[in-house]
Amino acid sequence: MISIAKTRPERPRIDAGLSRSARSSHDLIPTRGSLPGGLVLAGQFTGQLRAFLDVRGLAGWEIFFLNGGHLSDVDACLSDIGEADAVWEPHRRDFNAGEQPGGLSDPSDGESVADRPAGCLHLREHEVVVARWFFFDLPHRVWAPVYLCAAPSPDRYHRLKEELTQLRRKNAQNVWQVVTGETWRDERIERDKRESWDSLILAPDIRRRLEAEVGSFFSAPVAGLYRDLNIPYRRGLLLYGPPGNGKTSLIRVIGNLNPTIPGLLLRPGESFDDNDLKAVIDRWREQAPAILVIEDLDWLFHSARLNVSTFLNMLDGVDQRDGGLLLIATSNNPECLDPAINNRPGRFDLAIEVKCPDAGMRAEFFRRGSLAGACGPRAFDKLVSLSAGLSFSHLREIESQSGLSAVQESRSSRTEQDVLRAAERVADTHAEARRGFPAPTAPFGLGPMRGTRIAD
Repeated sequence: MISIAKTRPERPRIDAGLSRSARSSHDLIPTRGSLPGGLVLAGQFTGQLRAFLDVRGLAGWEIFFLNGGHLSDVDACLSDIGEADAVWEPHRRDFNAGEQPGGLSDPSDGESVADRPAGCLHLREHEVVVARWFFFDLPHRVWAPVYLCAAPSPDRYHRLKEELTQLRRKNAQNVWQVVTGETWRDERIERDKRESWDSLILAPDIRRRLEAEVGSFFSAPVAGLYRDLNIPYRRGLLLYGPPGNGKTSLIRVIGNLNPTIPGLLLRPGESFDDNDLKAVIDRWREQAPAILVIEDLDWLFHSARLNVSTFLNMLDGVDQRDGGLLLIATSNNPECLDPAINNRPGRFDLAIEVKCPDAGMRAEFFRRGSLAGACGPRAFDKLVSLSAGLSFSHLREIESQSGLSAVQESRSSRTEQDVLRAAERVADTHAEARRGFPAPTAPFGLGPMRGTRIAD
């Protein structure tokens, strides 16, 4: 049941039980002020929606509170659901209820409150009225929406919700839905079709495991096995290891192998909390079969206001039988994770370490890049040796630093000296960083060129 509260036309009087002398509008102000803010707002919002319904002869409709995430994109779907003529009508002005403020769009901030107006939206074909308000959430310092809906019965809303869910699935192909917990700030980005198994430099055993256990997870034969065995159709994959070694690239490949499967990429904001996480997991489940990606899981628990026990209970409560659910998480510091995260199947039943590249993988990286042509056989072998223990991100920095050395001397090509000197610098800086913060003179970026004038 989606509603946690509903009202009927017969509304109770707020001044019930007060003496006649205390029932003037002025005497009610202290009483209202002493109530919790959320209760006062709920009463005001419900009253405004009821007034909208009464004027339109819809007084018999019920009013429901619901999760705003279910309707947050209704504005963009009106034509697709046959409601192209529906428009938002502003809430009526009322001294007691106040007035909804407008918003100023800031080009540097993207979407703002003004892009999603407050008001009532009458979807006549569906027999549903959607009402939306915005309020300032002081603890989180963000504008937050509140949604109510009205309908002759809950079935009308459920029909609209299911139609929107199917439309989201259709529009989710070949994109990542970037979710923040604040549904009105969600984004969509195209999946990078250039990423494939062959585009990665990957240890053969890791590729075999991922192809066998994850790549075919959404296939019809695998779905049939889960159904025949009557077990929850879900998996949890944890990719862990030092940063810069391709965990994100692996996720992109898995997404490209399943282009028609909706993918949600969690990028929580500063105000992300347990309620936001529940909303994200609900959306993941509703779009099944679907993928949910949580990057930097250790950061999520230590920096966001997220309770580990609540997170685990939410995962344990996902009992999916029809559409598959794949959860992929990454961690740079798995030792910081609560042991309970990985001790039960259905949470993360597959954990794969993504290590720094070995000598063969480093050689393959340099061969595919721009350094192989700059080095003879002996210099190339030395380059591979100097880069031992470095991540793929460090190897890319060697390419960049060697190129900057050539730019500094106005040359259009690298020399062996450029490449080997860059490898030594990056290796030294990496070793220094492991002992603490690198010195201010660390030779990254344009640091080595500071104070040097490039010849005209």
